[in-house]
Amino acid sequence: MKTNHFFKRTLPICVAMLVLTFIQCTKDDPGAPLSGENTFSESSTVWEGTRITFKKANGADPTLAVNQDRLTDKVWLTRGNDGKQLYNIRKNTTANKATSPVGTAWALGTLDKVKNLKFNTLRETAGGKPKSLVGKNMVLHLKEDDIYLNIKFTSWSEDKKGGFAYERSTGSGDTGTTGATKDDTDSNNDSDSDSSDDSDDDNDSDSDSNDDSDDDNDSDSDSSDDSDNDNDSDSDSNDDSDDDNDSDSDSSQDSDGDSDDDDDSDHDDDDHGNGNTSGNAGNPFDASATLWEGANLTFTKPDGADPALETNQDRLTDNVWITRGNSGGQIFNIAKNSNATKSSSPVGTEWALGTIDQGADLTFKNFRDVGKPKSLVGKDMVVHLIADNIYLSIKFTDWSEGKSGGFAYERSTP
Repeated sequence: MKTNHFFKRTLPICVAMLVLTFIQCTKDDPGAPLSGENTFSESSTVWEGTRITFKKANGADPTLAVNQDRLTDKVWLTRGNDGKQLYNIRKNTTANKATSPVGTAWALGTLDKVKNLKFNTLRETAGGKPKSLVGKNMVLHLKEDDIYLNIKFTSWSEDKKGGFAYERSTGSGDTGTTGATKDDTDSNNDSDSDSSDDSDDDNDSDSDSNDDSDDDNDSDSDSSDDSDNDNDSDSDSNDDSDDDNDSDSDSSQDSDGDSDDDDDSDHDDDDHGNGNTSGNAGNPFDASATLWEGANLTFTKPDGADPALETNQDRLTDNVWITRGNSGGQIFNIAKNSNATKSSSPVGTEWALGTIDQGADLTFKNFRDVGKPKSLVGKDMVVHLIADNIYLSIKFTDWSEGKSGGFAYERSTP
């Protein structure tokens, strides 16, 4: 009887102590969910500097620094290759569905509305589907540093590949980490025939019903956490074959390349001022050419973005506006054409593998003749804007498959 009486007296005290301990641990844990809270104050730091692009390529090792965006000493963002979500490798070795990335909070919106935003974990903000955030304006709060910054995801790979990319604002002295840009798996099963060349979409079931389905059979354990791509058939064997039934043979293509683009008749491949070299390798470099050797900028067209909108076009000059359609084709010059033509797009440009300091030693060709678009990711190139006689450095950092139309590159400026 005395024992029972002792437990009756001490049990409420023990429970109360456990509750208080839990509350204190949750308060001190930088990874604890905020459940729609907003802790912004006048003492918070806001990063509104130049935007940078971070990319982790499919299959890239998340433990390497080049594949981590080291925002501060406390937050290093990356993603494993097991289909899970982002995590803070500074704090954890893998993602945890309930809290990752530890030390961060996320909200849909922009910094100018930060006081009114409701912050949650990344998973809660995405409604359980990280890929749904691609193209949406967001604000990221680095909780321990009390820093707020703009961020927008531009890609999220499915099928447990581990790739992702985003644009984000920077702070004073922050240069960010440039992620690895070359996906070495993109040509494992590629053939040289143009019938499969660059038609990156033939069998790609990138439908929303299967996209980022990281919850269908998910448990709360880390071993099955965030495997958001189990049913996605985004195989590399169909990567970037962007011209589904296209042939380069002269018998199936007229001089304007109309077999590729039935509605595209306004280009002139034989006009050197607006056209290309029609596949004839050469080097028109001369002393009168203008060289753009200024600071590099990053241009990104997100998946599914409207190529007709100016924000999705890189307007280099009045004569060359580079973009890409959402049907799996290559890039084209929307200042001259309404869609891509395999034999000549982008009209008014010539391309060469190499660097601008190699000048007259480079061999310039049509974009298509230089290589399969996805194979060019990570390679140094020079593009010649023919009508303006301008040469600039360029390097593709992303080329989306699945008929999504996304791409990104870094290029020099005047």
